[in-house]
Amino acid sequence: MFLDNLFSRIRGNAGSAQTAVAATPDKATKVTPAETPTGPSGPYRGDAPLDNEELDLFDRAPFANRIADTIGGRSDPSSLVVAVYGPWGDGKTTVLNFIRNRLRMHPSIITVTFNPWRMEGEQALLQGFFVTLADALDKDLATKSERVGDFLKRYGVLLKAAPGGWADAALGAGAALSSASIEELKERVGTLLHKANRRVVILMDDIDRLDKMEVQAIFRLVRLTGDFENTAYILAFDEKMVATAIGEKYASSSGNPYEAGTNFLEKIVQVPLHLPPAAPDALRNYCFNLVDEALSESGMKLEQGQVDEFVRHFIDGIEIRLKTPRMAKRYANALHFSLAILKGETYPPDLMLIEGMRMFFPELYDTIRRNPESVLRTQSRNKGNSGLDKFIAANTKGMSEQERKAAENLVEALFPRTRTSIYGGNWETEFARDQRIASEYYVQRYFTYGVNRSDVPDTQLNAFIASLSQEDVAGASAVLKGMITERNAEKVIFKLRDLEETIEPTSAARLSIAIARNSIHYPDPKGLISFQTPLKQAAILISQLLRRVRPGLRGGLSLEVISEAETLQFACECARWVYTSEDSERERILTMAEEKAMRTALGKRIEKHCKVLSAPIYVLEPHKAGTYLFNWSLCSGPDGPRDYLSKHVTNDPESIFGLMKCFLGTGWGMTTGLPIETDFERDTYDTMTRIIAPETVVEALRSIYGDLLNNPQFHLSKREPRELRLANQFMFIHEHVALEQLAKEAQAAAADAEGDKAPN
Repeated sequence: MFLDNLFSRIRGNAGSAQTAVAATPDKATKVTPAETPTGPSGPYRGDAPLDNEELDLFDRAPFANRIADTIGGRSDPSSLVVAVYGPWGDGKTTVLNFIRNRLRMHPSIITVTFNPWRMEGEQALLQGFFVTLADALDKDLATKSERVGDFLKRYGVLLKAAPGGWADAALGAGAALSSASIEELKERVGTLLHKANRRVVILMDDIDRLDKMEVQAIFRLVRLTGDFENTAYILAFDEKMVATAIGEKYASSSGNPYEAGTNFLEKIVQVPLHLPPAAPDALRNYCFNLVDEALSESGMKLEQGQVDEFVRHFIDGIEIRLKTPRMAKRYANALHFSLAILKGETYPPDLMLIEGMRMFFPELYDTIRRNPESVLRTQSRNKGNSGLDKFIAANTKGMSEQERKAAENLVEALFPRTRTSIYGGNWETEFARDQRIASEYYVQRYFTYGVNRSDVPDTQLNAFIASLSQEDVAGASAVLKGMITERNAEKVIFKLRDLEETIEPTSAARLSIAIARNSIHYPDPKGLISFQTPLKQAAILISQLLRRVRPGLRGGLSLEVISEAETLQFACECARWVYTSEDSERERILTMAEEKAMRTALGKRIEKHCKVLSAPIYVLEPHKAGTYLFNWSLCSGPDGPRDYLSKHVTNDPESIFGLMKCFLGTGWGMTTGLPIETDFERDTYDTMTRIIAPETVVEALRSIYGDLLNNPQFHLSKREPRELRLANQFMFIHEHVALEQLAKEAQAAAADAEGDKAPN
């Protein structure tokens, strides 16, 4: 259990968080956290107030009992208006419930509960008040001579005549009472209460939920009826909200509605009382109980380290803004939702903390949700006015210094790269492995509450990995096919690479074939860092999976990958990453004989592919032809591709430009980021002439341009056609290569001549 671990950690620092004391008239009952009743069960916490003092976690019962006992013990018959001030969700209704229960211990008290928020319509509220009061008095004060309720109900009926809204209804109440003699009403009610030795206490709640016109009308009503003898009002509301609503009608000369409303309340309320704030440790205790319920409902269990991490960052970053029990309930409800739908897809402490930010620092949360890159990258902390400092300052306006510091702590806990520059590229892998919000691969999950189509659910991927030990190759390939698309291929391959060292040998072999059979889905966009494409990363993954397989089985598996690869391009890429050159320092995957067999198989597959095409491969597949032809030469020797190309170029000399362009690299504009034309350089010449005799190219180019190539220029004007510039560059390099060769031959001949002259 979360709390089993949690309370053992916080007892030493949280004092009274260990127990909650609920005072009753006769005794104090200790409720341990594990025994604390938590109200109605279910996945979401309601906002129902408490009615049982034994469930009081915030020591409100003693406060309520003192109010009730003071009113119940009064001998002065004069009226009294008591106000209990507190913010929304702080437990005002619970306090009224405790007061009502305590007043029942005073036989002389008639308790009337009136909730104006439940009245539909403005006029109905005033009518409802008199009817509620009348029914309560009739129940307790009915005599043979008269029923005071009948007298009071007159005013509820008269109010129906008020044609307008609250203003007319309130005036109607005054007119009705005036016409019937307000003094007579006071005398009748007072006499009856005095004869019966009874008092009336009217409890009024939810005033701060009304609109401003209704709030104003309620207090006109209290002012009108609040001086009845042997009566008392206990009103519960948020002082600031109600004072502002009243003040809009009775604004002071300063124009400050709150100030005007406060002055008005002072004329009506004789005893203003502020609800005692919940002790921070008790409120934390209560919140953690609700968090535990959310975790239990989701079936999620935290490791001890995760518990410690959450508690530490909750206290340092969130607790300062946890002010009321309702806030704790709303936070718990948010966790019930997010933990359930993101189970297995995120890092639980991060999810719980970001939900805390959403509830308690909404402006900060919204900024990060819309601009996650602002916290995913390292921020400079060399000076006081750093990037993070500016970010926090911009999103915590109006907060105290302590709240700003708490917000900063929360951001640093969730996004560590804002705290220090030591987090480099490797940390992204660590963050992603742990499903942290600080990972660019995972951050959106925390804000969208789901896995978008460019990603794959971790639960699905983990289930697939687990099934490999039971599935055959066909089954594994089918499952992967149903899971991977071109949109999510990058994420799937990235996550599989992250798991590659944990996959068992048999599963690794099956996964290799499944990846090869689905290679059509792996994009290979051109870019500056070409090995980071999904296709190349998938090939690297297969090379790593081969290492997981027993050495004696690797050769056969590599041949199967080459033959089963869905695309020839992927087969070439796999061979590239499995092959180990003689000067390489990395450990060899295959034996030299196994490598030769693999390359032979690839060469035959390329040859077959090229020869069945209806046109030269460099015409039909220009973006892949260079790779295929080079690998064909590498695997089977140069004769095969040279004969193939010689035939096609001889038949169609102008097609030579298509072949040349296949070997040109991709350039990128430094300012535009767009691909640009590149020159035919010496390394391009060397690569191309491995697969086609240079004389064949020269013959084709001269058949097109003739004497224009007698004095080739490498830097021909760009106003000239692209093909003519390429032809000049090829011929320029070709002539220099010929000169280099002649120089080498002359050097060798000279060396031989010197050797002949040397004395025996």
